[in-house]
Amino acid sequence: VNDHTPLHEAARWSDGSSEENRDRVECMEHLIAANAEVSVSNIHRESPLHIACRYSSAPLVRTLLKHDANILQT
Repeated sequence: VNDHTPLHEAARWSDGSSEENRDRVECMEHLIAANAEVSVSNIHRESPLHIACRYSSAPLVRTLLKHDANILQT
């Protein structure tokens, strides 16, 4: 068991290919539609938005922001 939710895992680094980014965005959309909490923190107090930003994944950041991810979460 790790410290991430499925949404945290979907926000992790990708190889940058448009196909993989599209798949990750689609995965995030499905998770959010199934009531995944967008601004949930892991045990390190990181949200999926923190992780997507760390890995410079603009499509994933945009998806999280579209669903009201908390940009001020610490």
